[in-house]
Amino acid sequence: MPTKKKRIKVSLSDEAFEQFEWLMEQIKKETKKRVYPGQVFEQMIKNEYTIKRVFRK
Repeated sequence: MPTKKKRIKVSLSDEAFEQFEWLMEQIKKETKKRVYPGQVFEQMIKNEYTIKRVFRK
């Protein structure tokens, strides 16, 4: 059954991909639950958005 969520394709450099994998491993160690890449992207975007909103001019 297909999902109704929008699916995006993201291109990352090798360095960025390695950093993303490291970040996922760190989150897995903290939570002991299954971590999905989409959740990590959402968390990163939410954190960046919050920082930009607080410190904007």
